[in-house]
Amino acid sequence: MEENPDDDRGELRWYLEEYLQFPYGAERERAQRVEAAMERWGEATARGHSFAARWDYCNTVLRRGRRAEMLVKLTERGTITIPKELRGQLPADSLLDVVLRDDGVIELRPQLTVDATQAWFWSERWQRMEREADEDYRRGRYETFDDVESFLAE
Repeated sequence: MEENPDDDRGELRWYLEEYLQFPYGAERERAQRVEAAMERWGEATARGHSFAARWDYCNTVLRRGRRAEMLVKLTERGTITIPKELRGQLPADSLLDVVLRDDGVIELRPQLTVDATQAWFWSERWQRMEREADEDYRRGRYETFDDVESFLAE
């Protein structure tokens, strides 16, 4: 994602405007690439700046709806307070998936409650098939038909 700034902007726009609406499913690998690039961009931007400058940067980024990081304290009881600037539009009773990554990073991922009648779509099997279909489409492995009769004749 480093070669072309226009591609970077397009990927960042996709991530912020589309992926974050439903942050799971077939596009997770693409999202992880964008997240890694955002981390590099943030490090490059913050490198060599004072704490106050980094705080101002985070607040500016937050106002624009982009990713930002802030320092929070873990209490003896294991609780943290997520600053309102980072909580964004999350309701007070939001469910968060807590993930301890192999590199020691703890991620909090907002989760949506899925209607039981739609749960099949989010099963690992179905999501794998969605990823396969996306890949087939991306590689041009599909056919189009002018009408239903042509489709059924095939």
